Amino acid sequence: MASVPRMEIRRIRDDEVDAVARWIATQQADPARHIGSESMDAGAIATDLRQLEPGGLDDVLVAVDGDDVVGLLALEHDTVPPRVWWRGPYVADGADVDAVADALLAVGRARLPGHVTQEEFGADARHAWLPAFAERHGFVAEEASAVLVRDLGGDADVLRGAAAPPAGVELARVSDATAPAVVALHDAIFPGTHSSGTRIAAPGQDHAVLVASRAGEVVGYVAVERQEDATGYVDYLGVAVGERGTGIGRALVAAGCVWLHDEAGCPSVNLTVRESNRGARRLYESLGFDEERLLRPYRRGFSLAHLDTPPPADPG
Repeated sequence: MASVPRMEIRRIRDDEVDAVARWIATQQADPARHIGSESMDAGAIATDLRQLEPGGLDDVLVAVDGDDVVGLLALEHDTVPPRVWWRGPYVADGADVDAVADALLAVGRARLPGHVTQEEFGADARHAWLPAFAERHGFVAEEASAVLVRDLGGDADVLRGAAAPPAGVELARVSDATAPAVVALHDAIFPGTHSSGTRIAAPGQDHAVLVASRAGEVVGYVAVERQEDATGYVDYLGVAVGERGTGIGRALVAAGCVWLHDEAGCPSVNLTVRESNRGARRLYESLGFDEERLLRPYRRGFSLAHLDTPPPADPG
């Protein structure tokens, strides 16, 4: 497996997906090899690879040495923003890390459409070799985000109590009437992020947007979704500047967790928050979230470190 001269980079075959997904799941369980954009469940990984946008399995590259798959890199890209999100690279034990990872990236970049000018991937802050790989290929490491997790099985009633909004505030599912205000609030708080307000507010079977309103005016929202591995995810929390620190953010997160438990059947929920965002981390910890890992983003062609309006330091 350690030899490289016979290595070939090609599209993954359909009959390889499940076995490769099981291999990736073993890598995901190791902090020194964990990639931030991927699940830890083999079944969910296989589904994710098949459903990559826009190309599905056509955008999943494997490095093959003889009969062995020794590496994988998948690409998911969009037009707005003009960005590719790399899923990987993964390199097998015993393979030449630099040779395999570099070859995968070279072929992946050659496949990108011309409009893509931005690149991003993320990894556990303890990853063994990705920091050097990123620097070698022109990526810049930016602030890490903490991955926080919470079990939803035993104390749903606690969350129901925490979901009670402060006086004068009402919580409800996003509607045609409130969607434009949610879009505007999201785009103001999170400019340049991977999901626009329009995408966040769009209806969907496995996700929900809950809106906080005061006197008919939208003052906050939370977006949650059920992931392929059946766990819940708090995707975004936004609270208007003048309403922060009033308890709206805490009520929204709790209500989102209740929806994930009651309506989506999720056994647990996770989210990410900037490592330095102490106020938000205190809010989540007060609702029973615990830190699982730190994920470091690596970006090329753009940066989110200079945002004029960062996520709220204390959205509670």
